[in-house]
Amino acid sequence: MSLPEGERLPSEPPRRKHTGRRWLVAAIILFLLVAAAIVADMAIRAYAQEQVAAGIEKQLPEGVEGDIDVRIGGISFLQQYAAGRFDDVRLSSTNLTVAGLPVRADAALAGVPIDGTRIAGTIGSAQGEVTVPGATVAGLIAAQGVPGDVSIGDGALAYSTTTSVLGQDITLAVTAKPAVDAGSIVFRPETASVQAGLVQLDGIELLNLIVPDGLSVCVAQYLPEQVKLDSVELRGTDAVVRISAQDLSVDSDALARTGTCS
Repeated sequence: MSLPEGERLPSEPPRRKHTGRRWLVAAIILFLLVAAAIVADMAIRAYAQEQVAAGIEKQLPEGVEGDIDVRIGGISFLQQYAAGRFDDVRLSSTNLTVAGLPVRADAALAGVPIDGTRIAGTIGSAQGEVTVPGATVAGLIAAQGVPGDVSIGDGALAYSTTTSVLGQDITLAVTAKPAVDAGSIVFRPETASVQAGLVQLDGIELLNLIVPDGLSVCVAQYLPEQVKLDSVELRGTDAVVRISAQDLSVDSDALARTGTCS
């Protein structure tokens, strides 16, 4: 059938394009997959942290007890786990005890090999800081068989003791600064006085004759023998001890072997 001159058949309406909708659906699916992967990574990381902490607590040296908090760093836990090594592991504890005396500790481990959910093998490096309250320092000094009162303040350790000689009380008062020496923290006297009644004498020379090497506390006996005692600082009423290790074996026998002081 022919149309009158000037008239045309109506054209078909243009088909709607669905490309934009497809991209939106793909983006939503991708977002959900990424979110699920992140949640899974976080959940597995949390579980692994608990397991690693439990393993470390079982391997603490004799005389050291407490709860360990573990944080595994790095962007992807699953990638590190698949590679068999954690790049960065942080340890902390606020309720450790050493020989029954409280301390606080923080440590950073780098290059940590794993077997399942436990640390196994040799850790590349470790650095730690142990905060020892003044009361604990006093207890450790007393454990060395040294009687007297000990406190920390103004960047120094203060020590005093009183003894009786021929019925006369004699008091020795000393201030000392700490240093590290062969696995021990040594407090070397800076001032000393001896008082008997109303008479007070400068006792630094006498003290240097009696204890020329200062007052020593062996710390190495509470650390694995692979761990080095680096430095000590008096901060407020605490002593802050820094330790480190390279190529640290986490074999249970190796960790059980503690150091000695010469």
